[in-house]
Amino acid sequence: MQHNNLILKHEKKGKLKTMKTKIFTTLLAILTIVTVNVTISNTNADVIQIGTNIGAWGTVFSDVEREAYYYKAYGEGELSNDGRNVRTRWINGKDKDTVDTWDYRLALMKDYLADTLANNKMSTRSDKLGVLHSGSNSLVAHNSGDDYGDSKNLFGNIYGQAAETLKGQVDTSGVQAMLLQGRSQSTNIITSSAAANNESTDHNWFYNAATDTFTSDGLTTKTGIGDHNTGIYAFVTDFNYDPATTYQYLNGWFSELGTLLGIYINGIELSDTYLQLSANMLNSQLFGQYNMEIDLAALFSAGILSNGNNNIAFLIDSILPEYNGGTVYDGNDGLIAFASNINLNTDSIFGNPGPEPTTPEPATMLIIGIGLAGLGLRRRFSK
Repeated sequence: MQHNNLILKHEKKGKLKTMKTKIFTTLLAILTIVTVNVTISNTNADVIQIGTNIGAWGTVFSDVEREAYYYKAYGEGELSNDGRNVRTRWINGKDKDTVDTWDYRLALMKDYLADTLANNKMSTRSDKLGVLHSGSNSLVAHNSGDDYGDSKNLFGNIYGQAAETLKGQVDTSGVQAMLLQGRSQSTNIITSSAAANNESTDHNWFYNAATDTFTSDGLTTKTGIGDHNTGIYAFVTDFNYDPATTYQYLNGWFSELGTLLGIYINGIELSDTYLQLSANMLNSQLFGQYNMEIDLAALFSAGILSNGNNNIAFLIDSILPEYNGGTVYDGNDGLIAFASNINLNTDSIFGNPGPEPTTPEPATMLIIGIGLAGLGLRRRFSK
C-alpha cells in the first residue's frame, strides 16, 4: 500500500512537472513573439520628407551670357587680365561683346550661398518660401557699389525668388518623362522664376530621346520650358536638425535637366566625406537622376550643420539649346528643371552602418527582461 502511494505520488509529481514545463515553454514562446515583433518594428526607418511641394523651394539665379558659354565651350575669344571678363564673338557670328566669365558668375553664386544665405531661415513671399526676402520683392538684394557690378543692371548681380512649376507642353515635351522615369507622377517638377525674361520671343522646346537633343517649335510664346535665361541656378529648401534625434541621414533621389555642379549645405559644397552619390541613372548628357545620401551626424561633428535650421542647395547649370546639334537660335533661353524626393531618415539607403547606440533600445531591454524572468521561473519550477 505504501509502495503504491509512493508510485502515485511520483506520477503526480511528474505530471505537475510536465505541466509546469509546458506552461514555461508556452510563456517563453509568447514572449519570444512579442520580442520579435518589437525588434522588427524598431528596425523600421523613421522618415520625414522635406521640400514636399513647390512652395518649399526657393531659387537663386546668376546670369551667364551666351558669349561666356561660348568662350567656355570653345575657348575662342579674349580673357581680360583680371580673369573676370571675356571678349568673344558668339556662335552665330555677331560682333564681339564683353561679358563676365562663367567662372566669375559661379563664384558669385557660391559667395551668396555661403556668406548671405548660409543657414538663415528662408522667408516667405506670397505664401511661398523664398530666399532672404528684400523690400523690392526680389528675394536677393542688389549690391550697389561693390565688385559685383551696377545694381541697376538686370544682370549686374544674382537674383532669387520662389520656385515655379514646369511650363510649356508638359506631357509632350519629354521633360516630365525623363525626370520622373520610374517615379511617382505626383512628384513636383520645379523650375525657377528667379531669372528675369528679357527676350521678346521664347520657344517651346521638345526633347528627342533618340538623339538626346532639344528642338524648338519656333513659336513666339511665353509659355515654353525655355522661358528662363541662361545661367547658374540653385534650388534651395530648408530643414531642421536636432543632434539629439536619430535622424542621421538626409537621403532619397533627385533628377535635373541641366548640369549638376554640386550639392551644398549652408553654402558649403559637400565632399565624398559627407555625400554619397550614385552614378547618373539616365542615359543622357542633358538629364541626370541620382540616389543621394548625406551623413548629417558627420556634418554636425564637423561644424557645418547647425542645431536648428539648415539649407540644402542643388547647384545646376542650365542647358543651352542654341548650341545643341549645331543649330543656333537667337535669344538667351536656358532649359532648367528639378525634381526630388528627399527625407530625413534614421536608416541609410546605401546600407551604411549607423552610430553605436549609447543606451539600450526598448527591444534590447525587453530581451534582457525576458531572460531574467525566464531564470526566475526556472528556479521556481526546479524547487
